[in-house]
Amino acid sequence: MEVDDVEVEGAGIGIEIRGAASPVLRADSIHDCSSDGVLILGGSQAWISHNDIRRNKGAGLAARDGARPVLLQNVFEKNVVDVPAEPVAAVKDQNLLVDVRRRQRGSRF
Repeated sequence: MEVDDVEVEGAGIGIEIRGAASPVLRADSIHDCSSDGVLILGGSQAWISHNDIRRNKGAGLAARDGARPVLLQNVFEKNVVDVPAEPVAAVKDQNLLVDVRRRQRGSRF
């Protein structure tokens, strides 16, 4: 599945991906959600590129339960980015992080 050029504003969870799917989220605007902007659960290797993810109440993006998304050229503003510890350096190098809050637990940011 591919989601391109979509605006999600004010939803509970902006976009939720479950299981082993490997969808593409490209050029979307996901902002001001009351929970996570993008929630990925399970073994998914979603391709998340060129999105604008801002001011969500939960994480801007949360990858849990074995999820390993590829994050490229996204803008995260005033959000937590909750990814496994291994790709943190790549996420910082390949995305624009503006006023990104750090999680208190573990090595996620």
